[in-house]
Amino acid sequence: MTTEVSRWLSRKESEATDDPAVASEWSALDRLYSARLYHQLTMKLLDFCKHPALQSGRHLVELYENFLKEVEMRINALSLMEMVAIIIQQMQDEEAIAFLKNMEPKLKGNQEAVALCQLTKGQVQLLRMHDLQGAKATLESVDEILKGFDGVSSVHGRFYLLESEMYCQLNETAEYYRSALKFLGCTDIHNLTIEEQRGHAEKLTISALIGEGIYNFGELLAHPILNSLKRTHKEFLVDLLKVFNVGDIHGFRGLQRQWETIADLKQNADSLHVKIILLCLMEMTFRRPAFERQLSFKDITEATGLTPNEVEIYVMKAVAKGLVKGRIDQVGEKVLMTWVQPRVLDRAQISRMVSRLDDWQAMIFTVEQTVAAEAADILI
Repeated sequence: MTTEVSRWLSRKESEATDDPAVASEWSALDRLYSARLYHQLTMKLLDFCKHPALQSGRHLVELYENFLKEVEMRINALSLMEMVAIIIQQMQDEEAIAFLKNMEPKLKGNQEAVALCQLTKGQVQLLRMHDLQGAKATLESVDEILKGFDGVSSVHGRFYLLESEMYCQLNETAEYYRSALKFLGCTDIHNLTIEEQRGHAEKLTISALIGEGIYNFGELLAHPILNSLKRTHKEFLVDLLKVFNVGDIHGFRGLQRQWETIADLKQNADSLHVKIILLCLMEMTFRRPAFERQLSFKDITEATGLTPNEVEIYVMKAVAKGLVKGRIDQVGEKVLMTWVQPRVLDRAQISRMVSRLDDWQAMIFTVEQTVAAEAADILI
């Protein structure tokens, strides 16, 4: 404890006489510092760094230079880094990068704090300096640290959020979708404002629809963040996602006027049409029992709107993408499906599966009864 720090805290208290609440905060910091109650001091600093009175100019930087720097080695490293993440917002870009570089060695005893330090550097690189390559390298370094953690840390959510933002800027839609979905898996949506929830829900829905290789929508459909779009002019996006999930081509066409108001969807209209046909084939296969998965060309054309000559092309596309397995009988104009890619199911799909299991159980029981009644003569 130094007298210089105490004098500085006392001066800040006297300067805040026009705002008793702020003066009280400075007084509390001085009292906790003098009593060496570093845990309580840490909690107080975490709150005080977010105080509106410190959010302009370089007040937070001044707080670090004159006070926090004196106690940083006595307080929890992760809490210190949480404060630093706020403080650097008042620094110039290069200044912030240099500051974080000097801060990292002080955090070596806490890998979670180190990961947050590097991630904060990545935020400056990506969101302020627009240095995509630098941010990518930083995220890769953070990813290596997070791989050594057991379970989900407080850094994971922020990591996936920044990673998804990077993929968004790189226009890598499918990767954005996967990272953003992981972000939601690490985040309590109640900590997001309704505007943030709607923003994530809209971007996730659009990226799921136009993302290359994304044919599984069940996880997103089950997430409560989609509720944020209810009673808004974007609610139709949830309906569109449900339509794709079951391969409902008629529903897709019925919503066309609405989804064409979204530029990204309109620009990808052809690929959306291809995707929903493939999903329709998957759903047709899924709905049939394993021993009745022979689809006629006629069945497929009626469900998809394809011509008979197009059926083989789309079945081969589905097989090539690993969505289904089977073979085509060109002479008999039939397709025998033997497997369909597993997906996260909605309630209706689960209900059909339960019904199918009940039928299977009844068939097993029938076979058991038949064996018991007619195989007695050959059993010893």
